[in-house]
Amino acid sequence: MKRDGVEWDTLTYQTTVLAYIRSGDVSTALHMLHSHAKKMQKSTDCYRELIRYYAEVRKNPR
Repeated sequence: MKRDGVEWDTLTYQTTVLAYIRSGDVSTALHMLHSHAKKMQKSTDCYRELIRYYAEVRKNPR
């Protein structure tokens, strides 16, 4: 989107972070959360999803 000249909004960042978490790429999700914290505003859903992910990983270690 940025290369098309469109600026990302809060919802775009949140959706992208959630997609990374749900696909298992938690390190990228955490990086985005930390590096874009001011742009994301309310990121409660993202952190809730991270907690859920880590709870599942602990239940079912690989």
